[in-house]
Amino acid sequence: MKGILYLISINILCVSFGLKAEEITLESLHATEGAVLNCMKKQLNLRIYGETYRSKIVVSKRKDLFEVLSNTEYYNIPIGYHDENLKSEIVFTVENKYFIKNKEIISAVSLDSMYKKNANDDLSILSDAISEAHENKKCLSWNF
Repeated sequence: MKGILYLISINILCVSFGLKAEEITLESLHATEGAVLNCMKKQLNLRIYGETYRSKIVVSKRKDLFEVLSNTEYYNIPIGYHDENLKSEIVFTVENKYFIKNKEIISAVSLDSMYKKNANDDLSILSDAISEAHENKKCLSWNF
C-alpha cells in the first residue's frame, strides 16, 4: 500500500511540474484594457481585453513550427458598461488558424490579404508580449 501511495505522489509531482506555467500581466500592449500572458513548456496563451473586444491567442509548439489559434469576440457596447436597458452582445467573432515557421506565417487554409493582415497583427502582438515578458525574466524559453 505504501508503494502505491508513493507512486501516486510521484506522479502528482511530475504532472504538477510538467504543467507549471509562468503568468504575467502585461502593461505595454497598446489599445488594450489589459492583457495576461501565460507561458507553459509547449503552449503559450495570451488573453487581451479591449473596450469592446476580447481576444485569446493560443500558440502550441510543434516539431519545427508553431501552431497559432486566435479568437476575437467583438461586442456591441463596452464590456464594462452597465445599463439596465442595454445588453452586451457579441456582434461578430473572428477566428484564425495558421502556422509560423522560420518567422514566416504559413497556412494550409488561405493567405488572402485580410487573413494575412490579421495573422501579422497577431504575430506583432505576440512578439511585443514576449519582449515584455523577457524584460521581466519570464517566458524565456519562448521566442518567434
